[in-house]
Amino acid sequence: MPPFRLATCTLGLCLIAVGCSVSPIAKHATAVSTIATQVVTNSEDAYRAAIDLHDREQVSAGVLLIQEGKAWDYDQITPLLTPEALKTRVQILDALKSYAQSLTEVTGGLASPALTTAATTTGTNLKSIGTSISSEPGLKASGFSITPETANLVSAATLEIGEFLVSKKVNAALPAITAQMDPQVEQLCKLLNDDIVILRRSSKKDYDDMSRQEWTFIQSNKDKLSPVELRDEVEKLPTYRKDEQSADALLAGLQSCLGELAMTHHALAAAAQGNNPEALTARLGELVAAGNDLKTFYKSLPTK
Repeated sequence: MPPFRLATCTLGLCLIAVGCSVSPIAKHATAVSTIATQVVTNSEDAYRAAIDLHDREQVSAGVLLIQEGKAWDYDQITPLLTPEALKTRVQILDALKSYAQSLTEVTGGLASPALTTAATTTGTNLKSIGTSISSEPGLKASGFSITPETANLVSAATLEIGEFLVSKKVNAALPAITAQMDPQVEQLCKLLNDDIVILRRSSKKDYDDMSRQEWTFIQSNKDKLSPVELRDEVEKLPTYRKDEQSADALLAGLQSCLGELAMTHHALAAAAQGNNPEALTARLGELVAAGNDLKTFYKSLPTK
């Protein structure tokens, strides 16, 4: 099914599920909550899939070093993201997910004990990130390559959303909450998107280096290799290129999802003020399509 048609079907189900008696903006808030939750989950899985692709590239590069008679240790693998850096990004995504889920409580005026517990945990984690990222050691541990000025903006955004999640002011009006949180959601999505630009650049460089290393190996040893061995080595080159393209497409899909998430929330904030609700419906469709495209792609990747 084409992405747009799938988006339309999913969006329709989201809106129907909340019932006809609910106000239009409450329906939209529920749809945003449901779709954003799915998109964030897909984004976290995409991060892990990208890390796995990068690890396999590093192993292939190590094999080339061994073939050249050079020393190589598996522990020398340079990860795309360290475990601590991945944890930071997942905690930010989890906080965005909890925030999106809280919107249904805001429109209903009732708090869910399970969501309250989850929101308190993710909110506390996010506030911790906001506190640590404003220091040089904390920024380094996060793995984000940003200026101190940007770190301060991110810190303020994480602290504000974190405080909202911990306090769970579900009786506040949706227009006020979405207007207050819109710049913060935008800041966190921008942080992750700018970070992915760097990850894409780093991933491309690693694959390019490996391809050049493979080509050098072939040129240096073509007279020593049997025809079968030479063919096997040459066939690695298009495989590396395909893997490079898969890794980049995966990260590009992740960027698309995060960009759509920020714009969808912006449209929700505007619709909550009574401005252009049609734009929100369109954005929801785009967000669904981006999330499903991302999930379909990383599910299609080989597991080994």
